[in-house]
Amino acid sequence: MCVKDEREKWRKYPRILEAMEKKGYFDMTPEERIQKGLEVNRKLVGCGIPGTYEEF
Repeated sequence: MCVKDEREKWRKYPRILEAMEKKGYFDMTPEERIQKGLEVNRKLVGCGIPGTYEEF
């Protein structure tokens, strides 16, 4: 996917687009994005949010 196309999807949400650009989202490869998502997910699950994957 072209980076320009990816930014176009977010043009209707200017504040989110700005935050993504500030964090360097568009500079990351797809693999880095997946890794970052998994990292965030581990932090959320491990911080005491009720429910675990085993319950489902």
